[in-house]
Amino acid sequence: MLRVCALASALLVLTASLAMCSPGEPVVLYVSPEGSDAWSGTLSAPSADGKDGPLASVTAARDALRRIGPRGGATVYLRGGTYRMQEPLRLT
Repeated sequence: MLRVCALASALLVLTASLAMCSPGEPVVLYVSPEGSDAWSGTLSAPSADGKDGPLASVTAARDALRRIGPRGGATVYLRGGTYRMQEPLRLT
């Protein structure tokens, strides 16, 4: 539970810092234990055809934000659940 709270705090800091320093359209990504890291993360739930939906890991959301680059800020929504991580999340 402590790791989840720390992770949520880190993502809020990331959201705030991206919003303050970059113009353009904000990025919104969704992460869910029922997601897939092969999906775009732009949908809050899996699509009816099962071809797109939320990401499965916070790491995939971080990597997607790195690929997209700074724009008008970013928000990452985490659906309730357990997110197991193999290594610490680095936001640098």
